[in-house]
Amino acid sequence: MCTLVFATGVPSQIGLRMGLMLALALPAVGWAQPGGAPKGAAYEVAAGQTVEGNVVTVDQTVHVRGKVNGSVFATRGEVRLYNGAEVTGDVAVSDGKLHREDGAKVGGSVMVIPGGQASPAAEAPEAPEPPIAPEPPTPPTPPTPPTPPTSPTPPTVQRGDVVRYGSPVHVKASEVVEGDVAVFGGPIEIEGEVRGDVVGFGGPVEISGHVTGDAVATGGPLDLKDGARVDGDAIAIGGPLNRGANVTIGGDTSSLGGPTFHLPLGALALRTRSSHRHTWVDDSLEGVAAAVAWLVSVVLLMLLGGLVTLIVPRATNAVARKVEDDPVRVAIYGAVGWLLLLPILFVLVALVITWILIPFALLAFGLLLLLGCVGVCLYGGRRLALLFKWRVSSPALLTVIGLGALHVAGLVSLLPYGGVLFGLLIVALLVMGLGGALMTRFGTDPTGTWLARRLNHNGKHADPAPAPEAPPAPARPGNEHDLDDRTLEALRGLPGEDDDEVGEKPGP
Repeated sequence: MCTLVFATGVPSQIGLRMGLMLALALPAVGWAQPGGAPKGAAYEVAAGQTVEGNVVTVDQTVHVRGKVNGSVFATRGEVRLYNGAEVTGDVAVSDGKLHREDGAKVGGSVMVIPGGQASPAAEAPEAPEPPIAPEPPTPPTPPTPPTPPTSPTPPTVQRGDVVRYGSPVHVKASEVVEGDVAVFGGPIEIEGEVRGDVVGFGGPVEISGHVTGDAVATGGPLDLKDGARVDGDAIAIGGPLNRGANVTIGGDTSSLGGPTFHLPLGALALRTRSSHRHTWVDDSLEGVAAAVAWLVSVVLLMLLGGLVTLIVPRATNAVARKVEDDPVRVAIYGAVGWLLLLPILFVLVALVITWILIPFALLAFGLLLLLGCVGVCLYGGRRLALLFKWRVSSPALLTVIGLGALHVAGLVSLLPYGGVLFGLLIVALLVMGLGGALMTRFGTDPTGTWLARRLNHNGKHADPAPAPEAPPAPARPGNEHDLDDRTLEALRGLPGEDDDEVGEKPGP
């Protein structure tokens, strides 16, 4: 094995041949390479390394990654020129292999002599083999385009109203409902967006997203969580209205009954507290405030009902009597009245000239509903008085009893599905109240037939046949004087002849 380095200035072809001859002539001599890095059966010129002079090897593999200021001769070996390598002179391989990458540079000629040919001493000069054609360059890999930023998932849009009976409704944060959401006897949870109204009957309503219309809870709590947004009104009827931090309400906020229907006791009212409160002092104060609000609402409603009964006793009594005598027809009148409310308002809004009538129509409807609900409470107070055999005759006091019983009935919402029962009770009160007031025409027609009479009067049909006259009474048997009864009674009252004679007798 031999490694030689020549620092000669002979021409390229002469140096190439002399190197090959010397490599073949000295097969057993070993030389130290000053700038190389021999490693057993391999010789390496590392990247960034420069070797001054020629490199001659026998039975070795030459790895050139750096620069050789000279030529490279290899016998019975292999020369590998890597990308970035540079040989300023010639490269010759005898009885071996040559591997050259595209980026390797060779300043002189490149020669590969197969084994078994003529020895270098007897070989005639021959032209060097043409340089090895470089392999076609590998097309550069196109750069991977940057991954675009992940866009947020578009929300799921549901068109149309959502109505449930006894089952919950949950609008997730990634959902949008283009319509109203109404639930009878079930919970409502809004985390996304509802482009309409949200109405709950007999169940809790929890909003942490966006509601473009009104949010109404009847017979259950209305919880507006932190960051909730309601563009319309926020109304709680028969339940508490809990409001968190950073809540936006575009309309009015009202609560009829306050947090009372979840028990007016401080210890049990803690479950209606806002989520940002966490100390026992806040919990206790909240419970006391809930109890006070409940008591105040009860007293005010009782006073209002009693005052209405004192002002219009005949009207409230007429509604109560009609609810007692004909409850089915009253319920029908009430249901039809509620169904016609929205069409009537729509007509008034559509006709620009009737806009001025809208406030009066709403005021009339409110008074009609107030009179009807007070009349229904009067009827309820009478039934309770009869049940418990209370000797109460004042209509105002009976109305107060009925309203108090309604508030006490709100406690049933603490039971499982109790909110459903109380919600149905509130709906029955509103329907029966409106029906009784409509049927009796604001309590002015106790018979409740004014609408039927008007329809019969305006109907296109013949007048009903007159009722047959009653047959004349049979003639009484006449007397000898042929006098009427009044005259006979007058005559019987006059003193007789015997009376006169008795009266004229002188005393003893």
